[in-house]
Amino acid sequence: VLHAHAVVMWQTGNHQSAITSLDKAVLLAQTPVDLLLPLAQMHYTSGNIQAALKTMQKLVTLSPDTPDTAINLGALLIEAGQYAEAYRHLQSAASYFPDNPDIYFNLGVAQKHVHKLSDTVQSYARAIMLNPENPQYRLAHANALIEIQAYDEALIALNDLDSRYPRNADVLERLAFTLTQS
Repeated sequence: VLHAHAVVMWQTGNHQSAITSLDKAVLLAQTPVDLLLPLAQMHYTSGNIQAALKTMQKLVTLSPDTPDTAINLGALLIEAGQYAEAYRHLQSAASYFPDNPDIYFNLGVAQKHVHKLSDTVQSYARAIMLNPENPQYRLAHANALIEIQAYDEALIALNDLDSRYPRNADVLERLAFTLTQS
């Protein structure tokens, strides 16, 4: 009932009542796992990233075998500027979920922020290996190659992106910059 009340309150724009109802539902539930992600999303959407982080950390503790919770927590940590914590968390998640490309992509983002640029390139390459059709992974990989001044490799990656996505402004800009640098 509290969960349903929270949904109705959220949909009618009464966000604080929704969060209060869902908080109470989490406290009363024997297994609150299904309630924690919506609660974290409500906190995040209402601008309380710290409460969203706390809720996601609880969800990861209760459900450590779910890659989506690991990805969401990592992304929240990155957004909160807690890069070292995001790096540690996502590095651990990558060992538990070695076949999840989103974990490697987010790990690359965290590695970039803690200045582990060579590791960033490797994480993005792993994400591409696991999901070769994702243009976001490919562009991030090319950008990481540019950052470590591996211009020849970046040109190969960007030319491949340009052939797959012709006239993409981001790809063309990076390609022009890389050609200038090389």
